[in-house]
Amino acid sequence: MKKKNILFNVMGIILFFIFPLSVGAIGQITKPIEIEDAIRGEEVEQLVLIMNTNDDEIIFNLDVTGDMAKWTDFFESAESEEPFKGINIPANTNLSILARFKIPEDIPNGTYQGFINITEEPKEADPEATSTAQVSLKISRAVSIIVSDQENIKLSINLIPDKFNYNLDENIKARIIYHNEGNIMLSPQLRVQIGQGNNIFYDLIYPYPEGASPVRSLSKYEIPSLEIPLNNLQKGKYFLKTIALHKADPINEKTFIFSIDMEEEKAEENNKFSLSDVNSNLLLVIMISLLLMVGVTIIVKKNGKK
Repeated sequence: MKKKNILFNVMGIILFFIFPLSVGAIGQITKPIEIEDAIRGEEVEQLVLIMNTNDDEIIFNLDVTGDMAKWTDFFESAESEEPFKGINIPANTNLSILARFKIPEDIPNGTYQGFINITEEPKEADPEATSTAQVSLKISRAVSIIVSDQENIKLSINLIPDKFNYNLDENIKARIIYHNEGNIMLSPQLRVQIGQGNNIFYDLIYPYPEGASPVRSLSKYEIPSLEIPLNNLQKGKYFLKTIALHKADPINEKTFIFSIDMEEEKAEENNKFSLSDVNSNLLLVIMISLLLMVGVTIIVKKNGKK
């Protein structure tokens, strides 16, 4: 039996070198895309992850089949306005792109089905190769979109400050990332408040960046960083609250706590705590020593009486 296995292995190696096979390795997440309550005339975005596990660069072609074939395009990012149908992906690289579904304004309510397809563009055959298998790999991902006329306004905010302790001559710099979890496009205003307790010291409303694309349904969008001066405030702890507004109505808010010129005071407090800890430990040692001395004295006296 061992001789047969060895023979088969040797024959496999010989055939591998005599008839080389050239096949590219591609992939995409195949979990179905399911979009509910899409609104007519709105745009919905979904992330598409393409994987090239080959050792060579590969050209991928993208297309959509089914009900949404005519109202789906692919873009490099949420800010992109130029669609593409083919893209080069370097060797051993994963690339995220966006599929943008533009729901027609004249379609009836209902469920629409289709597929996102990625296909490797075949390479030119090597004329020197003795035997080459040209295989065009295709992987599809199912898409289901339910169109309705029920609006759902839902937006979350990711607030990321550059730090949490500032000097009086510094500005707060904070990143703002919107995630549209509803079914209509949003261009929210942003209300920013800085205060202590019930006292508000800053109350500003920033318009949505002029010329920026709206936050499409199910997509994320980062606006330019906020920069707020602190020179009119005093030392202490404050809160910064951001409130997203849609047509003047609040739809979500996010808060973080920061301090101004508090590092030295924190260090002093830490030193005080450390000193008190040392004093407490020293007092405990002295008390235990005294108790031990008293106990030894009592034992010695009892032994002396005996």
